[in-house]
This record gives sequence, C-alpha cells and structure tokens, in this order.
Amino acid sequence: MEVQQTVNSTLNSLEDSGYQSTILNKLPEDLIDSDFNKLKNSLSSYLLQATTLADSILRTELAFPETHNLTVLSSKNKLKDVLTHFDRLHSRINDTHSKVLVTGDLNAGKSTFVNALLRRQIVPDDQEPSSAMFVEVIDIIENGGIEEVHAIENPESYSKSDPSTFRRFPITQLREEVENEENVIPLLKVYCTDGRKDSSILQNGVIDVSLIDSPGLNIDSMKTTSLFSKQEEIDVIVFVVNAENHFTLSGKEFLETATKEKAYVFIVVNRFDSIKRKDRNKREILEQIKSISPSTYDDSAHLVHFVSTRKVFQHYVEGVESTEENWISDFEALESSLKNFILNKRAKSKLAPGKVFLKNVLADLEYLSSYNVEQSSSHEKKVSEDLETAGPIYRQLKLVKEEHLKNLDYNINTTKEAIARFTKDTLNSFLNEFDLFMESTEWDGAIHVWRYAHELRTVVTRLANIRLRSTHSFAQEQCIKYIEHIETGLPSNLLNIEIDKSSIISGLEYQNENALLALSDLDLFDSSDKFDIIKDYVPSVSMLGISFLGYRSLVTGILGRQSSPSFGKLAKLLFTGLAVTGIWKFLYTYYPTGFGMLLFNLSDMKSSIQNKVSVKMHQYFKKSKFVNNQVDLISNQSKRLLTVALKDFNKKFNTILDEQESQFNAKTVEQTRVKDQLSSFESFWRRVTGLKSDVEKLVI
Repeated sequence: MEVQQTVNSTLNSLEDSGYQSTILNKLPEDLIDSDFNKLKNSLSSYLLQATTLADSILRTELAFPETHNLTVLSSKNKLKDVLTHFDRLHSRINDTHSKVLVTGDLNAGKSTFVNALLRRQIVPDDQEPSSAMFVEVIDIIENGGIEEVHAIENPESYSKSDPSTFRRFPITQLREEVENEENVIPLLKVYCTDGRKDSSILQNGVIDVSLIDSPGLNIDSMKTTSLFSKQEEIDVIVFVVNAENHFTLSGKEFLETATKEKAYVFIVVNRFDSIKRKDRNKREILEQIKSISPSTYDDSAHLVHFVSTRKVFQHYVEGVESTEENWISDFEALESSLKNFILNKRAKSKLAPGKVFLKNVLADLEYLSSYNVEQSSSHEKKVSEDLETAGPIYRQLKLVKEEHLKNLDYNINTTKEAIARFTKDTLNSFLNEFDLFMESTEWDGAIHVWRYAHELRTVVTRLANIRLRSTHSFAQEQCIKYIEHIETGLPSNLLNIEIDKSSIISGLEYQNENALLALSDLDLFDSSDKFDIIKDYVPSVSMLGISFLGYRSLVTGILGRQSSPSFGKLAKLLFTGLAVTGIWKFLYTYYPTGFGMLLFNLSDMKSSIQNKVSVKMHQYFKKSKFVNNQVDLISNQSKRLLTVALKDFNKKFNTILDEQESQFNAKTVEQTRVKDQLSSFESFWRRVTGLKSDVEKLVI
C-alpha cells in the first residue's frame, strides 16, 4: 500500500518546526517543575554520552553475534539509526510538545475515544482498512486560530507556512476525505478547538499536546502503527481494547513491540458496559496486561481504565443523559489520569520513553562490548600463539641466513680452500713417499728386469690412485658436511627443502682411469738407459761380441726389435744365454777374480733399475704438474657443485624466509592491533556499564 511506502516520511514529519508554543514561551519560570528540569538535564547528558559512545564504537571493527537477544541493535546499520534516534530524542526531551498516539484493534472505539476527549465530533469513526490514515488533532492556536484540515502528501516537506506542501479543507469534509478509497494521503493535521469551556488536554495553558488517531490494527497497518509508536516524538501511547475481545494477537504483538520503547502504556478497555461478569473480565484483562507490560500493570490504577466511550460521547456531545453516572465518572478519572500523566508527570510521559530507549541501547552496547571483549581476547590469544610458533621459526631462518647464506660465496670458497690444502698435502706426501713403497716390490732377477720396472710403475700408480681417491672422498665429505651443517640449522618443519647431495657425491666420485691414464703409457727406459744397463751388467761386452757370433750386433738387433710382441720372451732367452756365455768367458779369461765382479754387478742391478724408474716417475709428475692440476680439478669441481646445489636451495630458502618474515610482521602488526582493540573494547565496556548504571539510578 502507498500508506506503507510513505510511512517513514510520515514519521519524520511529526516533529514540525512550527510547533514552538507561544504560550510556553510566556510561562514564568516557577510554572516549570524544577525536578523535571533536573531529570531532563540528566537524561540529556546521558543521551549525549551515549551518542559519543555509540559513535566511537561505530568506528571500530564491531562484531555482531550470529544469535543474540539484542533489543535495539542487530547490525552496524541499526547503530547508525540509533545515533539518528538519539539526536531526535535529545531534541524531543528539550521540546515543549507532547504527542499522544491512540491506537488499537479495528472497531475498538479509538475515534470515539478521541472525540469524547475533545467533547465534539472531529475524527471520523469506523475507518475502513483500505482508507486508513493517521489523523493528528492539534490545538487551533498552532494554526493562527484558524480551524481547518491540512492534507499532507509528503510529510517530510510539510510546513504550514507553505501552502504548496499541503491541501487545506474544512473540518466538515473530513469524513468524506477519510472514507474516500482513492485517497492515499498518509497524514491529516486537524487544527481545532475542543467542545469544552474549561481547560482540556489540548488547551491546558502549560504545554502543547496533540492527539494522533491511528488506523485500526490489521495485517497492513499493524507494522506501520508499530513503527509509528516507536518514534521519539510519541510520548504517550493510549491503546484502546474491546472488552469483549480482550487482546487480539495483533494487539499483543503491537504492545510487546511498543513497550520496548515506551515504559508506560495507557490502556483503555472500551465497551465495558456490555460485559456482564465485569470482575472476571477485569481480572482476565489485567492478567494479560501483566504479561505484556509489567510496568503498566504495576501502575494499573492510573494507567488502565475500564470505560464506555460511546456513553460518554453520547452524554457530552449528543446530550444523552446517562442513567449510570459511574461511566461518566470513570471516564473523567481516565481523563484526569491522562492529564496528570501528560502535564503534571511530564517526566514519565516525556522522559520515560527516552530512558527506556536509552537503557535498551546501553544494554545492547554492554552485551556487544562484552561479546567483542571476549572475541578480541580470543583473537589476541590466537595471534600470540601463532607468534610463539612463527617467531622461533623466523628467527632460526634468519640465523641460518646470517651464518651460512649471507656470505655464501665466502663459505663455499672456504670449503674449496680446505679441500685444496688437503689435496695438495696428500699428493705432495705421495710424491715424497712412493720410493719407500717401491722397495717392497719383489725382484725376480736380472732376466726379469723389464717386468720389475713395470711392476714398480704399477705400485706407484696404485698408490697414486689410493691418494687421489682419498682426496676425492675428502672433498665429498667436506661438501656434504657443509650442507648438513646448513640443514641442521633449519627448522624441522622446513626440512622438506633438501639440498641435492647426490649430484655432489657423483660429481666428486674418483675415476682412476682419467687421472693416471698417461702414466700407463709412460716409456720407462729410453735407448741410452737400456745400453747403460747392458754395459754395466754384462761384463766384457767387447770380448763377448768377438767370441760369440758378434754379441754387440746381436744385442743391437734385439733392441731394434723391442716393439715385437715376443720381445719379452726373446730378451729373457738371449740374456740368459749371454749371461751364461759371459760367465764362462770370464772364468776362462780372468779366472776366479772375474766371477766375483760379476756377482757384485748383478746385486746392484735392482737398485739401479729402481732409481731409474723413480727418476722417470718424478720427472713425469713434475712435468705434468700432477699436484697442481689435481688440486685445481678437485677444488674447482667441489666449488662448482656446491654453488649449483646451494644456488637452488638459496632461492627456495629466500622464498620461504620472505614468506615467514611477511607472516611474522603481519602477525606482529595484528597482535598490536588486536591488543589495542581489546583495550578499546574493555574501556568501552567499562564506560557503557557505568553509564547504564547511572541511567538505571535515574528515577522518573
């Protein structure tokens, strides 16, 4: 319905700027109750404090529980609405107007009740739901003494000094306008006088009062009227209930909602004259009121009235004399209580709604702040636990970086230098010591001289391989040791970042055929060496050459065929024959003295061959720069393999370190933020609790 669509603008219009009463402005100070002013000032102060609190918490990361028993607040948007409501309440408390909303179920007698109060027929009764609208009755003095009706289509823009914001018509057309089904005007303002000569509710000479007749509660209008009743402009709610029907479901729902905002509700039980068992009816209705609005029930003597508005209206307006005078006196008692409540007890009528709303808001804020203290405390504990885990990991990673990876090139070079020193020392020691190992090579006699020389070379080669293998093993050990030293410093949960050791082990694996390949092809004796051996160890070479088939030519021929595969066997045979021949020749020529010389020469032949092989080997190692080449080869290979392995690791490590640093810094910032937030919510909770206690102590 269009009425519902315009309800918000209707509600906001009720506090009209033209409501400043000229009567009140002329009142002497002693007519204004000092207690009321004290209460008003206190409540105004509390409202301002609550506004500051609500505004401050609105700027925080306020969390709302999924399930709650909040009365007013359920989201930040509601909190924004509360701030607006506080502003209006503050203005309303300091305003001199009082608004009375008359509502109830359909056909409960609301309009008749308003007309009975006015002592004249003003408000049309029996409004149909389709033509329901709000009718506000205002003292004629507010309209310059002119009695008329203003039909307002847009309540927010209404101003009685601007005719373009309303349509005026006489009071006599009011029923026609109300009953017009095509009329969608949400609000009618009726400026009039009542039918009595003495002071009425409207014309009380103290404050300005307006009566607002609302549509009957039904499916369409109940929500609208409920919203209306909660507005800060409404000071008093008069709920008219049919004594025959008691409280309907819609009536109960409305009152349960309204009493959350207004501590006190006037309840008019109408048509009580038609009830036969009045005591029972009164008891049942009071029990219902007790469950709906306890504060109203507690003051039921003044706030709950059983009347017959029809008989009162007939008596005062139509002039029908009532045979039962108690109906008139009961209504006059109601009227007196309502006047007293509005005028003499303005604290209750005007300030009580503000106190109730403020208490509800503060209760919600207390609950929300307590909930957020709990949430922030839990969050702070979680963040601290995360930091307790992340902190040591981050610091350990930084330590690894500082000790091993920050100066990675330096550490790799240090490892390389250690390997180079060990390799150099080991190989130099080998060169200095391999002569000793040659001594242990078995000597099979002069006829096996060539084999003996090759066995000497084999011994040296084998020893060189052993020493080279040890240098490669040392290089492997040093590289792996350095890597394991780095891995030892890593947090256990990051050990999945493994450094590739297999490539280092395989890359530094010793391959003997590569290192000493040229040594196996080394020519141990050149031609001069071989002739020296023949000259020194075969006596009387010239004589043997003359006497036996040209000995020199034979040997030269043999030497010339040294490349033949059968050279070894032939050499053995020839030397054996020559030796025997030489011996006998010596014996024949020199007699026993030559025999002794031969034995001496043969015994020195082993040392001579060993020395010659040793010299050749030393010359080879020196000329080939064996030690320096192996030192460079092994140390450089170690450095290259370490660099490749650690480069990949360093990249992965730095990625994780950056992530851990980012997480650690974020958690640190988060911890500071949450601690500040927790402190803020704790402070807010203390302030709200204190203010709530002060408001509860305020007796209205």
